[in-house]
Amino acid sequence: MSVDPEKSADFASVRSWGEYTASRLQGQKVEPFVIDALSYPMTMAYGMNMAGCDKTFEGLEELNVVLVGATEKAEQRIFTDSDYFEELNEFARFAKKIMIYMVGPEISMGRHLQSCVKNERLRGYFYKGRTLEFLKGNETRITCCRNGHRTQAR
Repeated sequence: MSVDPEKSADFASVRSWGEYTASRLQGQKVEPFVIDALSYPMTMAYGMNMAGCDKTFEGLEELNVVLVGATEKAEQRIFTDSDYFEELNEFARFAKKIMIYMVGPEISMGRHLQSCVKNERLRGYFYKGRTLEFLKGNETRITCCRNGHRTQAR
């Protein structure tokens, strides 16, 4: 699958996978497993759009996303073995960098506590364990976006 970086999809106006693939994938035939794998990062993009993150976090140095319940066979594999999560570069232009923390008891032990760099803006970090353990072990504050307003969570 090859995405044209010059073609931008207006996420708010896209109403179907057909419209999305036509605007971003240069008219390529798209197999069902591609759409299934794309649904992970696109759900994140949709959530950011609906929460108004583009307005709330404009100019943000690094967007930190905690993906709760990640598994080796789904999110970890899609992140490490494909470029699908790189679509977030398109939809999170408000942030200079994007860090996705994939947390779950089904993350592989081989990836536990490791990072994976996808490009100069996007990287992932894998944590095998429960979300509460991950959050307790990280001193950083998490900034949340709800209805276009920043909130703080611990």
